Amino acid sequence: MDNNVQEKKEKKSGKLILVLFIIFLLICIFCFKDRRFLAGIIALIQATIFGAAWCMKKNIIKVVNPAFHTMAVLIGLVLIVPLVMVMDKKPLNKFDWPQSGLATRLPVPKSNKGEIHTNSDDRLWVEVFKTAQNQYEEYLQKCKDMGYVVDSDTSWGYKAYDDEGYKLSLSYVDTQDEMSIELEAPVQYSAFDWPKSEIAMLLPKPKSNIGKVEYDSTDRFSVYVSNTSRDDFNEYINSCSSKGFSVGYNKSDTRYTAENGDGYKIEVEYIGNKTMLIKIDKPDEEEIETEKEPEVVSSTETEKDSMDDTVSENDDSAESNDNIDETSVAEKVANNLIRDEIKEAIDSYEAFVDEYCKFMENYDTSDLSSIAKYTDLLSKEVEMSQKFKDIEDMELSDAEELYYSEVSIRCLKKMSEAASKIN
Repeated sequence: MDNNVQEKKEKKSGKLILVLFIIFLLICIFCFKDRRFLAGIIALIQATIFGAAWCMKKNIIKVVNPAFHTMAVLIGLVLIVPLVMVMDKKPLNKFDWPQSGLATRLPVPKSNKGEIHTNSDDRLWVEVFKTAQNQYEEYLQKCKDMGYVVDSDTSWGYKAYDDEGYKLSLSYVDTQDEMSIELEAPVQYSAFDWPKSEIAMLLPKPKSNIGKVEYDSTDRFSVYVSNTSRDDFNEYINSCSSKGFSVGYNKSDTRYTAENGDGYKIEVEYIGNKTMLIKIDKPDEEEIETEKEPEVVSSTETEKDSMDDTVSENDDSAESNDNIDETSVAEKVANNLIRDEIKEAIDSYEAFVDEYCKFMENYDTSDLSSIAKYTDLLSKEVEMSQKFKDIEDMELSDAEELYYSEVSIRCLKKMSEAASKIN
C-alpha cells in the first residue's frame, strides 16, 4: 500500500516538474518576443533547470546523488523572485514622434523611449518611459497651452477637450516614470428622431436632436445627445425626476442615476464637449419576481408537487440552455449587435480553452508526443492573442460584453472541471 502511495506521489511530482518546464519555456518565448531579454534569459535558465530535474527524475540523466534533483527544483523556484522583478520593467524602445495622424495635434515629449501603440486620424495612444514627474507636469502645461482645457477632469490623471472636440487623456505612474498619452478625434453626430419605443417614451425628450442612438431594444435604450450645455444637462435630469425617476437617486455634477416606481433604471451622464449620455434599463425579471408576495400553499402535498414541477422545469431548462444561448447569439449577430471579428476572437478563446482542458485531462508524462501537442497548443494561443490584439481598440457594445461574460463563465467552468479530473 505504501509503495502505491509513494508511486503516485512520484508520478505527480514528475508531472508538476514537467508543467513548470513548459510554463517557463512559454514565459521565455513571450519575454524574447516582447524584447524583455533579461527576463527571457532568466526564464530560459529556469526552463533548463526544470527540464534537467525532470530528466534526472526519469533517469534520463544519471546522477550519483538523488538530492541533485531536489536542489535543481529549489534553484528554479528561487529564480522566480528575480524573474518577477525584471519582468515588471518594460523594454526601452526608441521611437520618432510621428509627423502624421493625431500626433501632430500634440507637443513632442522630451523622452523618446516608449511605444506608439496607435496613431491614426481617429486615435492616438503612446506610452512614454523615462519621464520624470517635472517632465510630465511640463508636458501637461504645454497641452493646456495648446487649448486642452475644456471640461477638464483631474479625478484621475488629466482629461480635457479642445475647442474642436478632440479629447486628451494623460496619466502618469511615478513609480515607473511612465506617462501615457491618448487623444481621440471628436465623434461626428447628426440629427436623429427620438424613438417611439415603449422604453424610450418613458424618458423626457432632450432639447437637442443632434446625437447618436447607441442601443434601442425592448429592454434597454441608450443615446448620445450633443449640443448640450451643462445647464441643459441639469435641466434634463430635473425633467427625469419630474417624470418619476427619483427613487434611490444619486446625483453629482456630471452624473445622475435613479429608478422609477416600476423599477426602470436610468443613468444620465455629462461626458464633456457639450455631450451627455442617456441610458435606461428595464428591470430584471428576477427583481420583479422577488417583489411579489409568495403564494400561500394549502397543503404540504401541493407544495411537494410544486417543487417537483420546478425541478423538472429546471432540468429541461439546463438541457436546452446551450441551444437557447446559440439561438440568442445568432440573432444578435444577424442584427449586427455582435460584430463578426469580435465574435471570432471570443470564440477562439473558448476553442483554445477546450483544447487546453482536453490536453491536460489526457496528459501522460511517459508520452513524449505530449510536448509536440503542447507546442501546437502554443501556436494556437498566439493566433488567439493576435485576434484579441486586432480588436483591442474597439469598444464593446452591451451585447458583446454580455456574450464575452457568458463565454468567460463557461470557460472557467470547463477549466474547473478539467482540474478536478486531473486531481
